[in-house]
Amino acid sequence: MTEEGCGKDMGHCSNVGLAVRLGTGYPAAPFDPPRLYPEFERSGINDDGVDPDNWVYSMVREALFRHVGGYESEGTEIDLGCLRSIGAVQRIVIKPNWVYQQNRSEFSTTTHASVLRPIIDYVFLAFGTDVEIVVADTPLQSANIDLVWSDTGISALREHFAKKGLPVRFSDLRRERVVVDGAGYILDRVPLAGDPLGYVTVSLGKESFLEEISKEKTEFSVNDYEPWAAGCYHRPGDHRYLIPKSVLAADLFVNVPKLKTHCKAGITACMKNLIGINGDKGWIPHFRKGAPSEGGDEYAEDVRLVLKLKNKTRAMLQERNHTLYQVAYRIWRAFKNRLETASGMRLTSGGAWPGNDTLWRSILDLVEVITFCDHDGRLMNFPQRSHLCVVDGIIGGEGDGPLTPCAKNIGCIIASSDPVSADWTACRVIGFDWERIPQLYNAKRLRDRWDFFPSDPGSLTFNWANSGTGVSRISDLPVVCLKPPTGWIGHVEIAQALTRGMSLLSKTEQT
Repeated sequence: MTEEGCGKDMGHCSNVGLAVRLGTGYPAAPFDPPRLYPEFERSGINDDGVDPDNWVYSMVREALFRHVGGYESEGTEIDLGCLRSIGAVQRIVIKPNWVYQQNRSEFSTTTHASVLRPIIDYVFLAFGTDVEIVVADTPLQSANIDLVWSDTGISALREHFAKKGLPVRFSDLRRERVVVDGAGYILDRVPLAGDPLGYVTVSLGKESFLEEISKEKTEFSVNDYEPWAAGCYHRPGDHRYLIPKSVLAADLFVNVPKLKTHCKAGITACMKNLIGINGDKGWIPHFRKGAPSEGGDEYAEDVRLVLKLKNKTRAMLQERNHTLYQVAYRIWRAFKNRLETASGMRLTSGGAWPGNDTLWRSILDLVEVITFCDHDGRLMNFPQRSHLCVVDGIIGGEGDGPLTPCAKNIGCIIASSDPVSADWTACRVIGFDWERIPQLYNAKRLRDRWDFFPSDPGSLTFNWANSGTGVSRISDLPVVCLKPPTGWIGHVEIAQALTRGMSLLSKTEQT
């Protein structure tokens, strides 16, 4: 986004736009705006119902147009020309995080539908109601998509747009769903329709970030997916991903992650959310089997023997003997609890520790794919579609994310046009050190290949309430410190308390 593309009298472009309001909660369906904004007058899109308590709508509006330009204040009309300046748009893919149903996480697991509503409204308003909008993700293989959609308001959002006669397709991009019991035993595999346009194999070859660690004996893996898959599609000189054609057909890709912690990647934001643009997560290396002394990064050296036995037992029994699996599971849980209590060791496997040197490479590969692959999956030298990133940081997830985080009110929406800038910002807001998050630190290497990406967090500019009429720097941003995943505690937190950031947040709570 260039300064020339902004409304000259309506605010300032910046790398990142933010809206901050501590204490904000998610509103009730159908997530109508808090007022009838003047830009929607006589549009037929959003000119009837209002919900005065829906601060999420106004925060998405503010963050988005503080980023692209065109925002002056809550009560004034925004300049839609700033959004249209991204270029011609006919096909839009909106990618939320639908990884798994909420369980007990109080909206801290998946993207809430109230964040999607204003994005869809403004896309229709800016580009016309004849555009094609697909809201899609590839959830965890055991996720119940009906529960995900019900929990987070997607079902109500579908009904809203259907009643309006506005074309929005909501899609589960998985080709298969598995049914598991409480211990994780796979009871059944159910074929799914997947992407109606089909899938394309994207080959990165030696351009993949995984190439540096690929050897003939390297065993790439993903928990509970086909054990051979990751190794089959990722070998020296050959690295492939399975991408839905609907995703690659997009002229505009809108990345809308949930801001939360992640046991394997440190945090989940825009880059990690790209895991869900694959039709089959079994094609995505998450770790290398074994401990570092064995050429792996699945777990730390001091727990190698115990976890190797546990994993071999699990693999031997999974989908083969339900009774013995249940017995082994109960024995393992009791043993794990006792040993961790007595020794302080953390018996976590699956790459869930800071020593994971694999997953960040897959993540950066996917940043390349969504940015530079054309409709046929060919890697080009220039961006193939426009991007918007809108981070759902209203209620975040801290602790043992991504599936069992604890809810933490952050009260923040982050908007940018590239996932790297958005993630560096999100990392700062939750009080983590970006240089300790592998995909965030190594994202600098994207700049070495393409100048489309920023060079470092210090080069970014920010537009938010406390930046006044100009822009601010990352050190000025508000901070709400989240608790890291168990294996990351003491590793990723910013060293100092950042009292300046906390005071800034308190001043903007009611803006």
